Amino acid sequence: MSSLQLLDAAESGSVELSRSLLKAGADVDQADTTGWTPLLFSSAAGHIEVLKLLLAHGADVGKAKNGGVTPLFMSSLRGHTEVVKLLLAHGADVYQASNNGVTPLYMSSQNGHEEVVKLLLANGADINQAQSDGRTSLYMSSQNGHSEVVKLLLVNGADVNQARNNGFTPLSISSYNGHEEVAKLLLAAGANVDQAMNDGATPLIMSSQFGHIEVVKVLLANGADVYQADNNGATTLSISKTKGHSEVVKLLKARITTVRRFTVLSAIHQVRLRPPVLPPSQLLSLLANSTPDDIVRVILEYAGAADFEEEGKRRGVGRVGGGVIGGG
Repeated sequence: MSSLQLLDAAESGSVELSRSLLKAGADVDQADTTGWTPLLFSSAAGHIEVLKLLLAHGADVGKAKNGGVTPLFMSSLRGHTEVVKLLLAHGADVYQASNNGVTPLYMSSQNGHEEVVKLLLANGADINQAQSDGRTSLYMSSQNGHSEVVKLLLVNGADVNQARNNGFTPLSISSYNGHEEVAKLLLAAGANVDQAMNDGATPLIMSSQFGHIEVVKVLLANGADVYQADNNGATTLSISKTKGHSEVVKLLKARITTVRRFTVLSAIHQVRLRPPVLPPSQLLSLLANSTPDDIVRVILEYAGAADFEEEGKRRGVGRVGGGVIGGG
């Protein structure tokens, strides 16, 4: 009976009762039917004095409950920095994961416990260790918008493009959830702005889908491809239109106009070279996303049509710096 009472005493943080029960012979590692031990209870609750008492009586610092959850796991999850320090000092295994591969670092990152993350990294935690579905500590901190933890993990070498099994990257999930500052941090660290998940959806598609206009702006400023479609052929523009995100639609249309104009100017530059640097097939590829009128403009310039001015006026085409460009 005294061993079961010790579980209650540890959970409630009763130092004196715990001491009395241990003196009476209670088993310091006695577990309940789900595997919870006195050390697990005190670690989860942050009862540091009870924890010290249990460790002094030889409690097994690595004994896990059902599912593989350890005292270090629970204290990391809850952000109990002093408990984490004490467990590590008593030999807790920083690599020991739950049955599905979740580590203490993963849990502290997921919940934004920056000081705990620092402790675990200082004690050798594997920064890129993933759980069974491929999610990492960086992925989880990005998902939940914990920018300070994201910074810390990136500085310590986290793989910015490591994807989970479905292809979601840290940038994908931060874009999906609208975490602008996290997206900026990831892009600054070299995140692939157009890396798509298994269904072809890119960060830009996901942020557009949910109307996260500030994230859309950040992605576009970092060169996101407005034309890249998912596996069903849906683009950022078509998805944002369907979802009714009018401000995102306006932003995307402005970018598409800019891209088209740049494409036409690039094509004009190529066709004016004698001989052209690009063969016809590559020139056609360059113009693939241009409107029919855009292409007509380039053809007219390429052909050096004598009646260009008249034809240009008819089509509303103007001249800019010797090149040809329309109003979009």
